[in-house]
Amino acid sequence: MKPALAQFEGEFKGKVKVVRVDLTNQGSQEFQKYRRYFDVNGIPYTILVDGKGAVLKKKLGGMDLDGLKRFATQ
Repeated sequence: MKPALAQFEGEFKGKVKVVRVDLTNQGSQEFQKYRRYFDVNGIPYTILVDGKGAVLKKKLGGMDLDGLKRFATQ
């Protein structure tokens, strides 16, 4: 999903902010903080948040570039 996310970030630059959380160490404080806050129940996990921090959508599972675009715009 990394390449698709990088492409998505480039295409929507200035319109969205992409934040990635490294999940290679699931015992890390960073992972635990996001897991609890967003109720993450698997990986990869994509969350669409508005400018005020409200969660608009969540999706479990990987997506290609087209999937990310649909997720963000529908």
